[in-house]
Amino acid sequence: MTNSLFGNNVNEYYVALARKNFEERKKKLDAITTKEQAACYVKEVKSKIEKIFAFPERTPLDAVVTNKNTFDGYCVENILYYSRPSYPVTANLYLPEDLSGKVPGVLFLCGHANEGKASDTYRSACVGLVKKGFAVLAVDPVEQGERQQYRDTPTPFGLCGNHNLMGKNLALCGEWFGAWRTWDGIRGLDYLETRSEIDSSRLCVTGNSGGGTLTTWVGAADPRPIAIAPSCYITSWKHNIENELPADIEQMPPRALEYGLEMGDFLLAQAPRHILIMGQKKDFFDPRGVVETCGEVKKINSLLSSCDTRYFIGPDEHGFSKANREAMYAFMTEVVTGKENAPEDVFTLPPPESTYAIKDGDLRNLANNKYIWAITKDMAEKFAEKRKPRSREELKTVLLSLLKIQLPEKAPYYRKLRWRCIAKDLFRNRFGLETEKDSIMCILASYTPNIVYNPDDTKKNITLVIPSLDSKEEMGERSALDGELLYTLDTRGIGEMMPSGTDQPWNRDFFSAYQFDYHYAALGMMWGKPELGKRVFDLLSAVELIAENAPADMVLTVEAHGYGCVTALMASLLSDKIHKLKLTDEMTSSYEALLTDPLSKFPLSFMVPGILQEMDLPDIKKAVAEKLV
Repeated sequence: MTNSLFGNNVNEYYVALARKNFEERKKKLDAITTKEQAACYVKEVKSKIEKIFAFPERTPLDAVVTNKNTFDGYCVENILYYSRPSYPVTANLYLPEDLSGKVPGVLFLCGHANEGKASDTYRSACVGLVKKGFAVLAVDPVEQGERQQYRDTPTPFGLCGNHNLMGKNLALCGEWFGAWRTWDGIRGLDYLETRSEIDSSRLCVTGNSGGGTLTTWVGAADPRPIAIAPSCYITSWKHNIENELPADIEQMPPRALEYGLEMGDFLLAQAPRHILIMGQKKDFFDPRGVVETCGEVKKINSLLSSCDTRYFIGPDEHGFSKANREAMYAFMTEVVTGKENAPEDVFTLPPPESTYAIKDGDLRNLANNKYIWAITKDMAEKFAEKRKPRSREELKTVLLSLLKIQLPEKAPYYRKLRWRCIAKDLFRNRFGLETEKDSIMCILASYTPNIVYNPDDTKKNITLVIPSLDSKEEMGERSALDGELLYTLDTRGIGEMMPSGTDQPWNRDFFSAYQFDYHYAALGMMWGKPELGKRVFDLLSAVELIAENAPADMVLTVEAHGYGCVTALMASLLSDKIHKLKLTDEMTSSYEALLTDPLSKFPLSFMVPGILQEMDLPDIKKAVAEKLV
């Protein structure tokens, strides 16, 4: 890949947006001084968050207890329930041995451990709670524990990457993976309410890491918990973006930043309630954000009631270490039972295999089961059956809406960058296009036998090459034909605009399911503006600049390679100034086709959330058929 000279612009673009959002929200919070204002703020936040979570109708849980084991002072029931039809959830219900009356219930949500509820750390937390008199329902998140989705087709992506893989598929269908996981938890609360041993007026939620995220989402979406205690997730999105921290797709709520929200707002959506925010001193989730967010939440909570709002930052690295577990026990016992807290008992953990609700802990042994990748495939097929043909103008209007862009009103301002010598008598003359205010977002380059400092205004036959990933690398020593002006364009995130940071320690692979390209695509979704929409806008802006400097009778051919074919295809529908379109080495025939491959590496940054409900790539190709060469 080309050295990324301007790739940091992509990160700083999002940093600036995040800081602006943070400061504007802070001013709004600072201005709140009365109970009425606090209630109004909570109502506003709640209405915005409701737009983010799209939940299905409740269907029968069909819950069964598949096994029961008794241990020292408690028993564990292995539970199977269905949060959606043919979509099973595996769980363990820890019950105290002494059940003289109804006990408070805790929904325990596991973090990113492959073992799920069988993890030593999470079993320790559940045993710690049950020994303090709580009933605890520990749920396997999808792709963890017994709910692994890819046993027959192992992936190279790892747990978090597999989450992002499922998240991409759901996004194409207009769904958010985080909402699917949240619904599993909400149905867990439904199950707790069915149990006669549990006091449904005293339900709580806690979890760590990905489970801290889920605790936050369940708490935001469901009014029933009287106390929530997320660990090792809450900071602020401002800190995450400043720190170049990729997070799983379920941790990046679509449109949340577009709505002006921050993490703390998800803790306030059902205020007032008791809240403990836990972090770790050595965590990658910035502990400064724990303190800041707790202050915000405490202010609103205190104006509304006397609910307990506190934070705890443990001395350790990311994880639900003993110090954080004991902080959680103290919080739960004090605010829910009114009893004095005691340290975590010394106990022997139940063996992992005792947690299985399915034979051998393997979904393949369950007859009534459907995997997410199969569900999204079916969804795409149903969308295709329902879609009606649209005219070119109708497609154009809908596509602009999906991409969240408007057509450029004028050619962008450009900077004259240093040229580069490609070979003898061949120069790559570079222009930095400011398609976002005061910031270079794409690099337009002309390939000529001489050094130039302005776009050419003499040749009418113009070819603009859109690379798959890197124009300089892919062009080699290619030069213009006689009478032709040859340009290339690296849109944001591509070639010279490829982000230079957000590295994970194990690789720097554009196609990694947990790397820089994914990170900025997910941020784009949080602002409700897909990264692909921005790339299309970059291309449309470059077209405007070329047209402004070309003869009136110019003929512009856009030649696209690989992944760039998607960007070029959409731009050709939207711009009449693109006269011809050449697509080479297309990486997919359609978005629907991607959903037939459970292991597709197709990047999220070249996808459009919800597009399959409205159109697919073949529909666009048909609309621009007269341009194809």
